[in-house]
Amino acid sequence: MLKAEVTKQEGNFIKVGGASIPIKILSTEIRFNILSPIKDEIGTNSRVKFKIELTYPDSSPAKGADLEAYLSNGEVIKLFEKSDGIYEGDYFVDIGDVGTLDIEIITKDAEKNIGISEQTLFVIKKSVVENLLAYLQEGIKKFWWAIIIFLIAVFFIYRPTFEISWINRKLKIAEMEQKKISLMQKETEKRYYKDGGLSKKEFKELMNKYEERMSRQKENEKEYSKLLKEKMNFLRK
Repeated sequence: MLKAEVTKQEGNFIKVGGASIPIKILSTEIRFNILSPIKDEIGTNSRVKFKIELTYPDSSPAKGADLEAYLSNGEVIKLFEKSDGIYEGDYFVDIGDVGTLDIEIITKDAEKNIGISEQTLFVIKKSVVENLLAYLQEGIKKFWWAIIIFLIAVFFIYRPTFEISWINRKLKIAEMEQKKISLMQKETEKRYYKDGGLSKKEFKELMNKYEERMSRQKENEKEYSKLLKEKMNFLRK
């Protein structure tokens, strides 16, 4: 009710009058824009994400509303406002949801305006491999912190072993390179002394190049051997 009052002065008298006018406030429509899920088909053992935009007819966001999704299997999903008018929530679909999953989404804002939207998802059963991958993905999402801690612990525990393996691999490469260079030196000597396929200048240039490469590989072998010895002594302590 809206009350109105009027006063009028006539001479030494003041006249007062008024009336009450009934006002009916109509509810405002709340509009739904389903941002996710986009597809109506989803596999078992996967997480479906609900992302909904709520707006009023003037396109302004519906802020601070209560939003819940009622699933036909009896589950109720609470959606929380992540930004102005954008609400998010999720649900893990398991084998018991195979078939049709009806969803009724109900919202109510601070002014008691109510909005309802309905959606249907078709849940299909995944293969064994797909299910294993889905469980693995879900486990990583839930326990990523534990996985990181485990990997860090493994790294520090087995770090010396990894380092020794790396050094041994480098030593093997250096040895193989020396054998390869030695064969190329012998082949070059054969081409020069026996076949006469190289000039003296070409022979010297090639041999000098091989000597430089051999020297580098021997230096690498020496360095890695020393490093390996230090690592082995450290493990024995």
